[in-house]
Amino acid sequence: MEVFVSAVVSPSKFFVQLVGPQSAELDALVDSMTEYYGQAPNRELHRIRKPYLGQIVSVEFNADNKWYRAEVSAILPNEYHPGEIVLDLYFVDYGDNQYTNPTEVYELRPDFLALRFQAIECFLAKVHPVHSNPLSNPLEDNWDTQATDRFEELAHVARWKKIVSKIVTYRKSKSSQHGRESSPVPGVELFDTASNGTDQINIAHELVTAGLAKYAANECSDELTRSQLFRLGLASGGGSQSSSVDKLEDASGSSSTSNATVVSLSKQQPVSHQRVSVSHNDPPRLADAKGLTNGTH
Repeated sequence: MEVFVSAVVSPSKFFVQLVGPQSAELDALVDSMTEYYGQAPNRELHRIRKPYLGQIVSVEFNADNKWYRAEVSAILPNEYHPGEIVLDLYFVDYGDNQYTNPTEVYELRPDFLALRFQAIECFLAKVHPVHSNPLSNPLEDNWDTQATDRFEELAHVARWKKIVSKIVTYRKSKSSQHGRESSPVPGVELFDTASNGTDQINIAHELVTAGLAKYAANECSDELTRSQLFRLGLASGGGSQSSSVDKLEDASGSSSTSNATVVSLSKQQPVSHQRVSVSHNDPPRLADAKGLTNGTH
């Protein structure tokens, strides 16, 4: 499937959006929400008196001043203003987070829920951190900053460049969804297209070649059921994406180190898009509600 990588915590936790008609639908939704909540009378109509965990709200994103859908993932004490609270908001269509004052979030108009949430949590399959502890779960080990930064570059995070994703395994989600059934987390291989327009760049192989990751030994390759794929929004593929996926059959069917399919990465230019994501390295600052990627706090 063709995807955009919208937010990254590490190679073991990042978020993608499927490329397709829903991409334009999401842009239209953001435009409609920005126009609607940009008017003070409408905000007053949807004012929230007491937010609660798991509530789906509308909030302005600090980096671009547009309005987005978000979930209240935590209610925390405001360390700069004793006695007050701050909300940790998870953007359900992108995967990043933002700290926000409770007075700055609003009820989501019901029709703005029509489009399914677009952010899909994934992990990079077949690789582990270089210094992972053999006695612990490698997926829970911390990746060093250099490896995560390089992964962000290779995956074009928040630069809205299409890359190809292939699901090869999955693991159970450990994320709290506040009463909702959690979906399994797909383990994927990611492929970018080389500058010649034909060869495929295996992103995991690039990390291993650079000494920033190591191949996993005897990794389980569980398969997602069709009902799980439907829940993730991954069951109806095909169409314009088939030609890109066809190119990967030989690459993913054999070893990830296949010389026939892995090439050196060429420097890419940024691709413009409506939304700019905040880097996972930005420090949390509750006073001015800076955004940060999900999980780093």
